[in-house]
Order: sequence, then C-alpha cells, then structure tokens
Amino acid sequence: MLRHTLILPLLLATPAAAEMVIATDLPLTAGLVSAVTGDLATVTPVFDAQTDPHGAALRPGQARDLSRADLVVIIGGGLMPGVESGLDALAEGRILSLAGEVEHHDEDHHDNHGALHPWLDPEVVRGWVETLAAEMSTRDEINGPTYAANAEAARDEIAEVADAVEVAVGGLYPAGMLAVHDAWGAAVEAFGLPVVATISDSEAHSPSVRRLSEIEATLRAGDVACILAAPGDDRGQADRLSEEFSLPIVTVPLTGVSGEGVAVYTGLLEALGAAAAECAAG
Repeated sequence: MLRHTLILPLLLATPAAAEMVIATDLPLTAGLVSAVTGDLATVTPVFDAQTDPHGAALRPGQARDLSRADLVVIIGGGLMPGVESGLDALAEGRILSLAGEVEHHDEDHHDNHGALHPWLDPEVVRGWVETLAAEMSTRDEINGPTYAANAEAARDEIAEVADAVEVAVGGLYPAGMLAVHDAWGAAVEAFGLPVVATISDSEAHSPSVRRLSEIEATLRAGDVACILAAPGDDRGQADRLSEEFSLPIVTVPLTGVSGEGVAVYTGLLEALGAAAAECAAG
C-alpha cells in the first residue's frame, strides 16, 4: 500500500518544460541572447571570437549543432555569407536574423563593407535586444515578463556605456584616426568617431600606391593622432606608418570581448572609448 502511495504523486506531477537550446553565430550574439534569456535557455555560439566572420564556413559538427537547436540567432545581413547561404537547409523556420529585423543606421552613409558591422551603433543593438525579448516571449509566454525585464536592463546598460564612449570620442577632436580598413562606419555614424582615412577599403584588398601616397600626405599634415585596428587585421602597412610617423596603434575587439551576457557587447564599446582616450592622450 505504501509503495502505491509514493508512486501516485509522481504520476500526477506535471513534467518540467525542457530548457530551450539556442545556437548563435558568434559570442557577441550569444552574449546578447543570454542577457535576455538569463538561465531560462542554453545559449551556445557556433564560432569563437577569433573567427573571421566574412570567411567562415561550417564544419560538420557545427552544422549538426545548428540543426538540433530550438532557435538559431545570427547577426545576418551578409556578415557570414559562407554560413548564411546554407542555413535554411539546416534550421528552416528556426532562424532569427537580427540584421534583418533592425534598420541599419549607416546604410545611406557608408559602403557595404562598413554596413556589415551594424553592432558598432549601440542604438541598433538596443533594438536587437528588444527584438530578442519579443521572440523569446512568443516562444515562452509564461516567462515573457522575465525576458522583458532582462531586455530593459540590458538596454539601459548599453545606453549608459554608450554615453561614456561618446564623451571619450569627443575628446579626440580636432585630431582624427587612421583605420586599417573600412570596418568602422557604424561607429562613425553613431559616435562621430573621427576616422579621416583608411589604409584599405576592405580586409581583402591591399592599398594601392596612390592610396598610400594620399594617406602619407594626410599624416604629414598632422591631422591624425593614432591608427585604429582590430585583432586579426593585416598590419603590415599600419606598422610601417606607425613607425615612420610616430603614431600609436590602438586596438578594438571588433566582434566583442570575453565575458557573459551583455558585457560581451558593452566591453567592446568600452574598448572603443579606451582607444579614443589613448589616441587623444598621444
């Protein structure tokens, strides 16, 4: 009799909902997603922070992870063409492309390469966070208020850090920055980041002799205080120009920093502000 008494509550218990499994393209995206979900989902990036997104391709194990996820969140917008082209076959109907949900602030002002990095505009990312909260609430209505509260906290933190970065960038004037390549268009638009020239127009092209001559003329005029680079950039010309014109090279982690939650993104903004301050200090 006792045995049956113990078993009955187990039979009547409601099964716990399975934790949602979310795969993302990059740690930057994973940080934003987990800022909204908290511990209500398992969020895993398929690629690490050292990956060049423009040339990334899926390995079999990564493709399997994407196919098994309940939701796949990517930045999209052509950032990872080698991945995006085959994603529908792996996760049809389970893909959220953030760049497809939020208007790019820099589309009308910068070339396509610069537009591939819309997260450098914090207002764009604040919109992404709101989109993520809405998506999660649709999939999990019970926890909707939690997602909304988490998103509001993340949005507030991003805005606070962005304000500090704007102050740091403002301290650069009237000096400017020479960028290794044209990846910073959204930050130019959002913060007034004074990128006066770029060594090359993309990561894939070496600068021409004429372009280098024009850059050297700009540097001789004394309008540049530092060279702006991202990890993984080809710094051959940057190192030469740095030495010849006594310019420091400041580095900003373009696809986010190590950490958890929204700090992966705000750490990137803080690095941008620190780079501006270092540049201004000479």
